[in-house]
Amino acid sequence: MINNISISNMEAKAKEFNEVIQEKYYPWFAQYMVMKRASIEPNFHDLYLKFFDKVNSKSLNKEILKATYENCKVLLRSDLIKSSSEERSLLKNLGSWLGKFTIGRNQALRAKEIDPKSLIVEAYEKGLMIAVIPFTSKILEPCQSSIAYRPPNPWTMGILSLLAEIYNLPNLKMNLKFDIEVLFKNLTVDIKDVKPTSLLKDRLREVEGNPDFSNKDVTASQTPVVAEVPSGTIPSLTHMEQQPEINITSRAMSLPNILNQYAAPVRLPTNSTVEDDKVALMMPEQVPSLTQVSPAQTQSTSPSPFSGDALERYQQVAQKLEALIANDGKDVEIQSVIMEVPDILRRCVSRDEAALAVAQKVFKSLYDNTSNTTYVSWLLATLVAIRDVCKLVVKELTSWVIYSDEEKKFNIDIIFGLIRSELLNIGEYNVHLAKLIDGGRNKVATEFAMSLVQALFAHDPVGFTEFQNVLDALSKVLATRANKEENTANEITLVDPNQVAVLFSEWCQMCNHVSASDAAYTRFVTQLQQDGLLKGDDISERFFRILTELAVTHSLVSEQIVAPGGSSQQSPQQPHISYFSIDSYAKLVVMVLKYSVEITPNKASILSKILSVTVRSIQKDAEEKKASFNPRPYFRLFINWLYDLTTTDGHHDSSNFQVLTAFANAFHMLQPLRVPAWSFAWLELVSHRSFMPKLLMCNSQKGWPFFQRLLVALLKFMEPYLRNAELPEAMDLLYKGTMRVLLVLLHDFPEFLCDYHFSFCDVIPSSCIQMRNVILSAFPRNMRLPDPSTPNLKIDLLAEISIAPRIMSDVDGALKSKQLKTEVDEYLKRPEGSSFLSDLNQKLLLPQNEASVAGTRYNVPLINSLVFYVGIQAVQQLQLNKANPSASVQQINHISPMDIFQIGTATDIFRSLITSLDTEGRYLLLNAIANQLRYPNSHTHYYSFITLYLFSEATQEITQEQITRVLLERLIVNRPHPWGLLITFIELIKNPRYNFWSRSFTHCAPEIEKLFESVARSCGAKVVDEGISVQDGSH
Repeated sequence: MINNISISNMEAKAKEFNEVIQEKYYPWFAQYMVMKRASIEPNFHDLYLKFFDKVNSKSLNKEILKATYENCKVLLRSDLIKSSSEERSLLKNLGSWLGKFTIGRNQALRAKEIDPKSLIVEAYEKGLMIAVIPFTSKILEPCQSSIAYRPPNPWTMGILSLLAEIYNLPNLKMNLKFDIEVLFKNLTVDIKDVKPTSLLKDRLREVEGNPDFSNKDVTASQTPVVAEVPSGTIPSLTHMEQQPEINITSRAMSLPNILNQYAAPVRLPTNSTVEDDKVALMMPEQVPSLTQVSPAQTQSTSPSPFSGDALERYQQVAQKLEALIANDGKDVEIQSVIMEVPDILRRCVSRDEAALAVAQKVFKSLYDNTSNTTYVSWLLATLVAIRDVCKLVVKELTSWVIYSDEEKKFNIDIIFGLIRSELLNIGEYNVHLAKLIDGGRNKVATEFAMSLVQALFAHDPVGFTEFQNVLDALSKVLATRANKEENTANEITLVDPNQVAVLFSEWCQMCNHVSASDAAYTRFVTQLQQDGLLKGDDISERFFRILTELAVTHSLVSEQIVAPGGSSQQSPQQPHISYFSIDSYAKLVVMVLKYSVEITPNKASILSKILSVTVRSIQKDAEEKKASFNPRPYFRLFINWLYDLTTTDGHHDSSNFQVLTAFANAFHMLQPLRVPAWSFAWLELVSHRSFMPKLLMCNSQKGWPFFQRLLVALLKFMEPYLRNAELPEAMDLLYKGTMRVLLVLLHDFPEFLCDYHFSFCDVIPSSCIQMRNVILSAFPRNMRLPDPSTPNLKIDLLAEISIAPRIMSDVDGALKSKQLKTEVDEYLKRPEGSSFLSDLNQKLLLPQNEASVAGTRYNVPLINSLVFYVGIQAVQQLQLNKANPSASVQQINHISPMDIFQIGTATDIFRSLITSLDTEGRYLLLNAIANQLRYPNSHTHYYSFITLYLFSEATQEITQEQITRVLLERLIVNRPHPWGLLITFIELIKNPRYNFWSRSFTHCAPEIEKLFESVARSCGAKVVDEGISVQDGSH
């Protein structure tokens, strides 16, 4: 079950889970989920969390959280956590899982179970930061999207301050620095802005075998002391040392003070990333030797970059290198620039520390420039030059690769380059990669290892044998696969196409026989079961594939039609179809499913297998035959199945739903974007009376998301043609068919269009006005719309106007994908001093390559999402304000609705955008607003006022003209027209507050003037010589 979870089947799998797994088994399942899934499959964490949201069981969540805490503590207490990279990887993955399960869901991380701050302090003392810091960093990552934990939350900032103190420690390993940098970057916090704590100042830490600090630890020369450390989660160790006290002001040249002089910059706040890295360059190479050097000697014999400018000099070299490569410089010139790097390093006081700092910069640049193979090759040459100065680079590079994320760890080009350049410790990496393969269970690592071995063999057939562990692991995986394939092949060969043809012939004869009974059909199906053809495995798949091919082939009996004169001529029409074989095959499938309850328990499995086979057959046929592809046999097949496998009986709602969703998933796989030649048959099937109404009516509207997905797929396919108004004959027919489907939905299922209007309008281009009007005109069947032309209509007094409509679309999806939702929420809560509005216009633009494809410079879905999300938040806030008991009814009645909206932060967003956007952007913004002018509800009320407010507050008539255009172009097309659109336009032209008829654009030409008069009459206003007769404003 867990193996097959995906976004598309999550609802069904959650339901299946609740039916199969009893609550008494939750502890076992929680342990399995944590240890066998969460700890080794970090890429699927989000998918599993969504699945548990669908399962919606508090007791299950409690058990999973309990198992997560327990397993984290087991790993933290493990004796191998310091030496085993595999155990640290498991711990890091569990940290990610724990953070997403608690902080990511705005739930508390229980300090009595896991307290990150005390855990880090204890890890510092015991030399276990190599495991604990990546673990806690992963726990904290979801803080950025958490309402409760995001910075500047004091709890979060306290941990970040402690990490800032650790980051500034001398000789801290580069990989720990890197983990801390990544965390600060993910939380969008600048490490320079965080004041470090002083919690570690007087604490003791282990000296011998401490993996958290490099070998050239300044304090390593001190005599180790033994101190008692309170035992906690981490196992106690004995060898500790005290971090040296740093005295910035002392200038005495005794040994302790010399140490202070060198170490002082570590404590000082730095102004740039380069400054942070300079710290390593200021540490003496061998501290004991300083006792034999006088102060004068120390000052006179120091190399020139004693002030720590090596990284700055490397930055200059890197810029020259980048410029040469960009300008196709000569190899000799590039090599001479690279050779400047070793010269810089040799002049450093601490050559190894400087080399590691520069190597880390180059290593990061490798992954920042993966697409530029030339640049990557020269960066590898730079690392080789650094390695020649400092042999420790190989060890550190190996560590960085092993502890990097999957995207970096499995980059074949860079890893191959590092190995070929002898920049990795082959022995260590060989063992690590072999363990990652995990007997073939880690598919990504297995495929990567295979590619790497092939590349190494092609480069050096002898040298690649150093990867003996990897070769052994891959040999076992390939042997296992070969056995499986051999067994499968042996089973599949049992399905003889000739034998299947004979069986199909017998079945067709049986179907053609008048006296054939259900008993005969049952015997035939039972025989198929006994022959092992209906197990739902690969044999069944091959069996049904051969049957599908036979049925389709037999149906296309002739490519010619006999002419009236008796001569044969090639027909320009589709070939003649004989549907007997198709009907017989369809009947066989129905009988198999009908009697599957008696002969096999996996009815759903067989249906899915048959539909999957049919989908692949259609895709293959369409791809091979191109323009000559004939969809009619497949169409007939689906129609037969829909007639026979679905029922209108309400007592079989559950089984009916399973069948219908199986067809919905099959149709999604065959959507027009994937199989364009199947488009017309596809549209007729998804709108067929045996599918569409049954799916929309069964199982309490659970079929709605499936049909919404199909309709969105159709609109996406048509969008480029509708956007450019290029409708060839075929597309014109498809458009008309789509409009008929929408009109049926408008008449029979208006609530479906109401609930999903946002997702539909998101994929309909702004030029496609009538189609959008049909969707926006939908209103619930239990509602009676007031006549918009009623004199003095007070929409504020309508009962429905304060009720929010149900929205089932993903409103904030586009905002989340562009990381804008958090910024919008922050601005709505705290607009003072924010730069959100000044930066917003740029964020609404598409990259140039995407803009050329989309036909607009703007990200239209993002604009739609922003407008609707901000409006929803504003409506909710206004309703809360009205419900506030501290505001009297009299106060609320004396505040005009327009005044309420003027003081809202949301209104500031709309006012800013309407002013700052160009003509194209403003038109898209106004369309997004007009998309919410629908039937009477709180959203329509809000956006109607926003439209009128923007018109009245506009400082330029071009803005008022554009608002009028957006409303008018939706009214001059054929009906239906959305109720909210009519209400807004009537108010605009009748209320003297807006001085509509005094605007120059209303009478700039006689035909324009007549157009306005015609629309005004149709809206119920009376035309007089001066313009429109105005009644009292109804709003």
